[in-house]
Amino acid sequence: MKYKGLLPLLLLPMLFACEEDEDIPQPISEQVGIEDPAMAVCIDETAKNLGWKSPRQVTFVNCMQDTLMSIVGLEKFPNLRKLDIRNSAINLLDLRALPTLEEVLIAENPMMTRINFSENLALTKLQIWDTPLDSLDVSNLPELQHIYINKTNIKILNTYNSPNLSYISAMKNRIQTVDFSDNDALSTISLEFNELRTINLETMPSLQIAVLDYNQLSSVKFAANQQLTALHLSNNALTEINLDNNPDLLRVDLKNNPLSENTKLYLNTINWIPNLEW
Repeated sequence: MKYKGLLPLLLLPMLFACEEDEDIPQPISEQVGIEDPAMAVCIDETAKNLGWKSPRQVTFVNCMQDTLMSIVGLEKFPNLRKLDIRNSAINLLDLRALPTLEEVLIAENPMMTRINFSENLALTKLQIWDTPLDSLDVSNLPELQHIYINKTNIKILNTYNSPNLSYISAMKNRIQTVDFSDNDALSTISLEFNELRTINLETMPSLQIAVLDYNQLSSVKFAANQQLTALHLSNNALTEINLDNNPDLLRVDLKNNPLSENTKLYLNTINWIPNLEW
């Protein structure tokens, strides 16, 4: 009986321990069922740093883990806007289950050969580099505005019917064929160091800057590009060119092309392009 008064005191630490356990939130990765351990670490570390407690608070995911194999579970984040995947072990990246994505950055993924964007209709910005993709289709993406694709193995670049696309940088790939049709807002393309043999710029009525150095171009159609101000075609296979239909040109670079003698005579008569090099 003499210990009866001590029982409440003995129980106090246990009660406090229970309260502390109740205050510890379940990790967000467990709340949504993230399967990949590396992805779980990325999400939970970010959540801890930013004070996220609910899946609805997750607006971006950055994961740079060389053991990352899967993104399954990210579809449980209804407000996910940005995805950054680097140095992963993913081979096929399917983003179709993430319709809210607006920005995607994929870099230095040595095993990744395919990405599926076909249902990412909210996508506005895409960046990919140092990743051995063998194909890429970013057509029919109504909100897409900017594309940066450098150092991949893609041979075909298709941006058909992306009406808000205004900027493409796709350098040091293996691009041989492009489809830029129905890209009425496209104003700048940069496709240096690829394998293009011919290209039609006339499908881009708003084009102002075309950088096509270091390809294998023997034919370029641009007579209808009335807004063109800069045309870079050095280190290609051009023998002929006509600049008469492009009055807004300020810079043309034709160095290191096998230009015919008649073409050289023609270029010598041009005095209305401030910076003309050949």
